[in-house]
Amino acid sequence: MANLFSRLFPPKVMLHAGMPSRERIVKVLEEELMPVLGPLGFTFNAKDIVFRRDRGGFVDTIENGTRRRNAKELIVCFGPTVSVRYTPHERWYKSNYGAEAKTNVWFEQLCNVKGINQTGLNGPWYDLAKFDNRKLMDAYRYNLLHVVIPIMDRASSIDGILDILGPELHRASALQVNLHLMKGDHAGAVHAYE
Repeated sequence: MANLFSRLFPPKVMLHAGMPSRERIVKVLEEELMPVLGPLGFTFNAKDIVFRRDRGGFVDTIENGTRRRNAKELIVCFGPTVSVRYTPHERWYKSNYGAEAKTNVWFEQLCNVKGINQTGLNGPWYDLAKFDNRKLMDAYRYNLLHVVIPIMDRASSIDGILDILGPELHRASALQVNLHLMKGDHAGAVHAYE
């Protein structure tokens, strides 16, 4: 009977369970994600728990912020946010407006990205202390490789960025106006402003 129970309900896989929460997050993310993100050009900064890829004028970032209330084995949460920075927009903004603009042209918490696998997510957080770490990391890996990185790859031109932002007005409308102006599309800028 015990054998049947263990086959139906296998024990949770808890990777590096004895480590302090921050070090555990760093170790699990580095071991589980760098083998697939490294070949795509991402580097890992363990101090900031950030994966970063530089694609010329575009900088893709996957930040994994930790929860302030993390406790060694009870709470081991990290919350991914994903973003794309377009450095030519920053230079254009400074030359036209005279102010610094270190802005992301796309920024979302992972939990708000359409099409992701919600396995292991509790609101914006992944918790290595509660969920089976293998299933959680499989879902996170899937979300990055099949949802997030394709969006980042689409943001490889002004038109790609505008496509990702969509035609509807939202918090990025000022950015949309600036991107249309950058490419010389004054009618598009007026439409984005209206």
